[in-house]
Amino acid sequence: MRGGLLWLSLICLCCVAAASGGSAVDVKTVLLQDFDFYHTTDQIHHRLNQLSQSCPDLTLSERRNGSASIDVVTVRKKGVEPINRVFMLFGEHARELISPETGLYMIEALCQSPTVKNKKLLKEAKHVLESTMFSIVVNGNPQSRRRVEEGEYCVRVNEHGVDLNRNWDDHWTSESNLGPDTNPGAKPFSEPETAIFLNLVEEVKPTTFVTVHSGTFGMYQPWAYEQKEAPRNAQRMSKILRALDAKHCTCPFGAAAVQVGYPCPGTSLDFVYDKLDPPANYAFAFEIYTSPSRTVGLKERYELAMRKQSTVDEQDAASFVAVATRASFLRKKKHKRTARARVTPDGRVLFDEGIGGLWNYNPVDGSSMTPEQCMEQFNPQSRKDYDRTVSVWATVFIELAQMVSDDKSHTHKLEEHPLLFQSRSKEGCFGTKDKV
Repeated sequence: MRGGLLWLSLICLCCVAAASGGSAVDVKTVLLQDFDFYHTTDQIHHRLNQLSQSCPDLTLSERRNGSASIDVVTVRKKGVEPINRVFMLFGEHARELISPETGLYMIEALCQSPTVKNKKLLKEAKHVLESTMFSIVVNGNPQSRRRVEEGEYCVRVNEHGVDLNRNWDDHWTSESNLGPDTNPGAKPFSEPETAIFLNLVEEVKPTTFVTVHSGTFGMYQPWAYEQKEAPRNAQRMSKILRALDAKHCTCPFGAAAVQVGYPCPGTSLDFVYDKLDPPANYAFAFEIYTSPSRTVGLKERYELAMRKQSTVDEQDAASFVAVATRASFLRKKKHKRTARARVTPDGRVLFDEGIGGLWNYNPVDGSSMTPEQCMEQFNPQSRKDYDRTVSVWATVFIELAQMVSDDKSHTHKLEEHPLLFQSRSKEGCFGTKDKV
């Protein structure tokens, strides 16, 4: 009797597996039940495997270190000696689901996939491979992303509770300056994921580095560890960001710590720009999404940056406080909340409502938020917003790579680049061309 029950159980399991395709790719996670247009970690891996077989310019490899397994995509046109080697890091923070989704969509475009309907993007993607190779980590924190996919939408850190974007060896500090979600780890590169990233950037020796996050909108360059602009190649990076921002987003741009309002020691952005040998002369960090309710003040900050691009001196600080006051007024009127800003003796601008105020969001502390609030803050919740986000930002990244290639080859001056004379995106990162 017991043997009969065992065989019956095995038969039932086989039937379930057959009905579902017998693969983890088909498992319905909480994420897919809530938002079926996203991809699970297994689905991302499966799709990259498919592209590695159908896309002649793409190779897929796996890097392992202890418990960590990271997919690495290389896209390089055969016979082309690249002027520009681009390394892109998506998904360092697990809850920022839209980051790997955008990376996957960009790879689809580079492979001329029929899933990409934007003909202009496909044309630009084809052209950029004439001068550029891409090394891409699509999903940099897969073990914790699996937790997010099961409904833990606030998880930021890796499986050891370490923030991967505080674990790099550039101005690393043992202190968690913004709470447990920025735990820097026991030492630089203590985590299996960041050790893999280090090996990769040392192998690739990128001329351009891009790391992609969500929680607000912004286009940044070093420094992240302190509130001032890094000097090397700063003007050229700023010209690229300013051009792409005006065309696609009208969101804040400039030195990362100045724009986000707090120092971020131990980041990938600063390390690849500062410590890698040779260093990347073009290094960028992008924040590609936040909910419409959290965009108060972003337009004012963009306009301020357009008027004056510099470090936060006394005059700039006063301007930032003026903008914060305006943002505070708008928030109080709409949300019955206030945000106060003050200038420290060394010229830094601090915001008294959590970390946010002007920025209108706390970028790291998920402990005070519900899973629903985290999902809303960091990721699009409708198919329309999702499609717009991945399309706009894939275009930004491919155009950035083209501008760097042309700058390095002296094909075009940055201020005269043909991309600058194209019409602006019909829908920018906020959803319309001008709305913030």
